[in-house]
Amino acid sequence: MDEGNLLALNFNEVRGGYFNRFFAGVIAFKLVRLSRAKVGALHIIPYFNQWLEPEHVVGRTTFKDWIEAKPLKRLPADHVLATNSNGSHYADDHPATVGDGRVLIDGYHRAVRLWQTDDLTATLAAYVPVP
Repeated sequence: MDEGNLLALNFNEVRGGYFNRFFAGVIAFKLVRLSRAKVGALHIIPYFNQWLEPEHVVGRTTFKDWIEAKPLKRLPADHVLATNSNGSHYADDHPATVGDGRVLIDGYHRAVRLWQTDDLTATLAAYVPVP
């Protein structure tokens, strides 16, 4: 079984089938370090568009656009953007996962902490699809 199918099956067990579409066509992943700019260029999952103004197009909204946008409505207390680390502590404790189409599918809390850190040289470990 290729890595994409294995990851899709495991995500399906934990989070349901929502993420499976982001594994379509992925055969393998490689572990890389992503700069803040590269994380900012990733796309967000469509689910997160519900908190954004309509000009943020589903499927084309980048992480940078999402994190810098003013929420359309009040965020739930446990929403990743409702917490603010104020640039204090950044821990790259587990790699994030990027799916097909350069969509950040897992690791939003770590990516937000990267974005908020004062350390401009900090990077995010991430599994990305092998082209």
